[in-house]
Amino acid sequence: INGKSKSELITGSELATFQGYPRNLNIKKATVDNGEKLYLNYGCIACHTTDGSKGHGPTFAGLHGKKRTFIGGVAPLAADDSYLLESIKSPHAKTVEGYPPNYMPPYELKDIEYQSLILFIKSLGQDKQ
Repeated sequence: INGKSKSELITGSELATFQGYPRNLNIKKATVDNGEKLYLNYGCIACHTTDGSKGHGPTFAGLHGKKRTFIGGVAPLAADDSYLLESIKSPHAKTVEGYPPNYMPPYELKDIEYQSLILFIKSLGQDKQ
């Protein structure tokens, strides 16, 4: 604004839904590479590892197809495509045992971006766990 930088302080309930500043990554096709680009640009890397090591959120290594257990009496289930999509869109629907509830903000992405993230997570395979 007139050459001056703008800053905002995000706190309280706003912090739980803040998705960062708008990004235009020009994703036109769902691919593993585009999923990795989203993983890096949306900050997933800060909480979710890709090598099986522990982070603030569950590792993505070997996640697809793995049985997940949850807090709050939610029945265990396998981390299939539907589960991954729900976890990105509505991360508070199910909280994986051993992790804090209400930690990850929900992400409103384009369908092609959700598909790319799922392809990226699936590419990390069972052999990495």
